[in-house]
Amino acid sequence: MLTRFSLFVIVRAQVSDRELLRRSLAVEAAMEELALVAGLDPTLAGLAGLGAGLDAQLCERNPSRRGALAEEMLRTEGAPVEVAAAVRQCWREADVPALAPLAAALVASHGLIDQIYAVLETDEKLGFVEAAAVAMTLERKGRRGDEPTAARVLACLARLGVTPAAAAELALRGMDRVREDLQL
Repeated sequence: MLTRFSLFVIVRAQVSDRELLRRSLAVEAAMEELALVAGLDPTLAGLAGLGAGLDAQLCERNPSRRGALAEEMLRTEGAPVEVAAAVRQCWREADVPALAPLAAALVASHGLIDQIYAVLETDEKLGFVEAAAVAMTLERKGRRGDEPTAARVLACLARLGVTPAAAAELALRGMDRVREDLQL
């Protein structure tokens, strides 16, 4: 089986953009935390979180390949089938009920990390980001209807039985755990 260290080496070789690499680490940490409350295997969740960014730069000019290419690469490197499939589903499957739980967690984690980074862009420090504010913003965007990504994240969280506030707290806890790696 593919180890976390081996996958990190592969991701590091494929992703030269430091910010994309840091986001992959943040999603990995959020996935590990979310797995603990969603009844998922934290090791598999972490691998999926880290591997989901594997093809980010490779697919910049061909976004229709996003997820499918990462799945191929992960399978070639010996990743568990459910990890590779979750990465593909995260980027390619729009129907939330059709997502495997691991893929639903991945969609949710990406959305949460994106929302947290949006707050951090306003010169906020990680320690001052409030989970409740992240959750409220996500819920407001999801209700408006003009943010399909937010609505999808909320649907994935509901599918996992995790409230947006609890999920935001978990994502922030994960990011805090790897704060030094994220350079926050």
